[in-house]
Amino acid sequence: MELSLLNFEQQIDETILKRGLSYFKKGCVEEVDALGHGDYEATVEGTDTYTVRLHLDGDNVTELSCTCPYDKGPVCKHMAAVLFHLQKEKLGIENLPEQGTRRKPKKESDTQLMTKLVEQLSREDLQTFVRQICVQFKDIRQLFLAQHMQLQYSSPKELYSRKIEAFIKMCSANQNFIEYREAQILGDHVESIANEADTKLQNGDQWAALCAAQAIIDKMTNALHYADDSSGAISSCIEHAFDTLNSLSQSDLDQTIRQNCSACSSTTTVQTNCKAGTGTSPASTSPSTS
Repeated sequence: MELSLLNFEQQIDETILKRGLSYFKKGCVEEVDALGHGDYEATVEGTDTYTVRLHLDGDNVTELSCTCPYDKGPVCKHMAAVLFHLQKEKLGIENLPEQGTRRKPKKESDTQLMTKLVEQLSREDLQTFVRQICVQFKDIRQLFLAQHMQLQYSSPKELYSRKIEAFIKMCSANQNFIEYREAQILGDHVESIANEADTKLQNGDQWAALCAAQAIIDKMTNALHYADDSSGAISSCIEHAFDTLNSLSQSDLDQTIRQNCSACSSTTTVQTNCKAGTGTSPASTSPSTS
């Protein structure tokens, strides 16, 4: 879900908006760290301490997540509170806590402390930590594999298929279903591959663009059968991939690439499945364990 930082109030549920504004006014947004390249991480105090992460592209919020358990919509009150903080900061309006509330003194954020520790650790210590954490946590293991798959596979066809498979496994916590929030996370990761395919096409690498688009359509259409895609995050990736194939078909292609492109674009059952919002989990389509 993309939001405008300057008028996100028009795009968020009114109840969530009011609760987020209340949190902001009470000073519950305690830390907002600019991580660079448009990435932000904020700490929000609620019934527990939650972390909100977002990405800003100019005045547009293109990525937004929170560690709280809220799953009834794309934006929670903690996210809304952080949006108010960033909006007021951008407009130069001071964030004044309500009377009677107390702000905790500014302290070094977890991100800042982590950065310092990473710089101090030896290469061997870091390698040992990565191995241990990847063995212990499946989602981190799959994310690590997906992010570095290009070191193992040079063929675009296998590379993109493997990357998407790893992202799907990462988001299939119970092995049988991709929940609403995980479907959004999966959509964000695969959308980055779709954007990469467009860049490949613009740079003249038609084969890589075709392989990426085909992998998205194949893997993500299958994922629709066992995912809650009511947000449209997965369907959007598939539609993006079809747009890439359409752009490819209008390019000056060699015969082999054109045949592959036409074969994939003519799969009308995929286009029909792309419109599905939710699905059940047939045994034949559920993600494999790893």
